[in-house]
Amino acid sequence: ASLQKYPDLTYGVQYGMMSTSEAISPLADGIDNISFSVGTTLPIWKNKIQAGICQAVSERNSSTQLHQSEWNSIAGRLRRPAQQAQSLDKQRSLYVEKIIPRAEQAFEISQSEYTVGKISFVQLIDNFSEVLVFRVEVARIEATLAGILAQLERTVGCEISTGFE
Repeated sequence: ASLQKYPDLTYGVQYGMMSTSEAISPLADGIDNISFSVGTTLPIWKNKIQAGICQAVSERNSSTQLHQSEWNSIAGRLRRPAQQAQSLDKQRSLYVEKIIPRAEQAFEISQSEYTVGKISFVQLIDNFSEVLVFRVEVARIEATLAGILAQLERTVGCEISTGFE
């Protein structure tokens, strides 16, 4: 639109074949025609040109704002689930790497103490149930994490490759 305020120059060449047979004019001599043309457009309608420039700027700004609005909308829909997924992955890692191994170690110690008679069967079962509760918690976290990842995949529109599994 900004280029409309400058004059346009056009150049042309035409070639026309002529013949004396079946000619409309009785004066046709059969010599081929070659013509050259030069033309220009003058930008004299300043208001019209300025209106076109303003319209193009307005459309560009509108498209930019629409793009930014859509970007913000998608980012907003992704931010919370992504943070939840990170938090759940940290919890899962904590359970798998620290809590469950320590609970299993405590259960193994309680097994050896039970065989020598230092603790009762109820304490042994309590330690075993604690290990099971932690494993169930890991399964619950993984199920919630899978749901959040599915929600993220729906929002993004494609499969997400993560290190969560």
